[in-house]
Amino acid sequence: MKFAKLVKEAAPKKMGGKFNTPATPAAQPQPTEDSDKIEQQAEPMVNALNKSADEFELEDFGGSIGDVEQFESTDLPTFSYKSLALYLNFAYTTKQPLLIYGDPGIGKSEVVRGFAEQTGNSENREYVNWNEASKEKLIDVIKNPSKYFALIDVRANKLEPSDFVGIPDIASKLEYLETKQFKWIYFMSQPEAMGILFLDELNQASPQVLKALYEVVNDKSIGGTPYGERFLLAAAGNIGQEYEDPIPSALTNRFSAGVLIADPEGWLEWAEKAGIDKRIVAFVKTNPGENFYTKPKNPDDPFPTPRQMTKLSKQLKNLYRHYGNLATQGKSVEISIYKAVADTAATLCGVFWARKFVAFLKHIRSFDFKKIVKDVKTLNKESKDKLHALVVFVVGKLRLATSSMVKIGDQVDQVSPNDAEILEGIAKITSNLNKEWALILWNHIKRELPKVNLEQALKFLSKGNYDTATKEEFRQKTLPMLKNLLAP
Repeated sequence: MKFAKLVKEAAPKKMGGKFNTPATPAAQPQPTEDSDKIEQQAEPMVNALNKSADEFELEDFGGSIGDVEQFESTDLPTFSYKSLALYLNFAYTTKQPLLIYGDPGIGKSEVVRGFAEQTGNSENREYVNWNEASKEKLIDVIKNPSKYFALIDVRANKLEPSDFVGIPDIASKLEYLETKQFKWIYFMSQPEAMGILFLDELNQASPQVLKALYEVVNDKSIGGTPYGERFLLAAAGNIGQEYEDPIPSALTNRFSAGVLIADPEGWLEWAEKAGIDKRIVAFVKTNPGENFYTKPKNPDDPFPTPRQMTKLSKQLKNLYRHYGNLATQGKSVEISIYKAVADTAATLCGVFWARKFVAFLKHIRSFDFKKIVKDVKTLNKESKDKLHALVVFVVGKLRLATSSMVKIGDQVDQVSPNDAEILEGIAKITSNLNKEWALILWNHIKRELPKVNLEQALKFLSKGNYDTATKEEFRQKTLPMLKNLLAP
């Protein structure tokens, strides 16, 4: 059942100007306050769209007039994680090359990868990371270019000028020289190919490679082979004193450019969309100033950069899978999962960060669901870090409860007593949290639960057999509050 339908069924019926009073046959439906408001809000944009392209004014699109933020001693503007995603989208639409500067590990590559995957989905194509795909997969990509959206991540500092022109084909019996191109260049030359060519570590490329890149940027050609119009060229380079040889301005002037800065709020928003482990996201939220991109005293020590936390997220998924397989097989291990997580986190993000992260994980484990529901009136008095931990804990409980409910379909009366108790508890928790934390909780639920599980939860909470007062409060108070958040 769709969420909008649940809200409609749960809302009190308004007929003939009074609640629960039948309307006369001649009564005509009146516009609701919401529809009037939407119409008023839409009018400026409708008027703008009715103009020709030359008649548009900046005011037609709204928004405040902001200052241009400059990065320290350069002439370059700054990117936040959120604005970088927007500029990538604009660059992809216009095919204007984009150059992203930033400190090592700040997440330049990760944002581009996340954007590539989202764009592939929006283009109804299968996303493939060229560097991570198997040999068999790449053969299929080359044979069927119209099926895929490819991210081709090329390390500019490892390129040679000869890489652009290909390798001599010594087996050819022709009287003239034939060359064989790299697979990624051949793929990009196909008319139906689509994707992003990402040149990373651009400012560490040799002068000869940089000269060869003029053709790539100016002529949209690689070694004399034109690449498809559906490809965006993006590049990244580290910014700092250790890089003494700047990229020639004649090359950078062909790009739109900016500097990505450490912006914890923007990264958290990006990380949630990119599927970074929910425990990492929740931990960073507890104290972004200390848990995000805090540089160590020794520059060689690991610290929690976006790159390292993305790696940690992947490693955690592998650890959970490995320990889960061992548990299924009835095997025990001498190293606890907490020890394994702590060691992995320390290697990637530093010992101090890892200690706090593991303490946060143990905090989640210490929750007693029944006690939380019993003391639900005191939730808003808890500290911010405990509430973030609570959100992760509650979402995990709901995932387990709804997993067994998927099979029963619309038969909400067949929900097990244990699952019904968890769902009722979540209804009480939501109703007693302040609006900000209730929305944070349900935003995580929407993001973490498969769509079918979320629909099962909403069906039960709206129509299931549990405490009548709690159910009515959820229907009348919580459902309307969640309407915009949970709408598809």
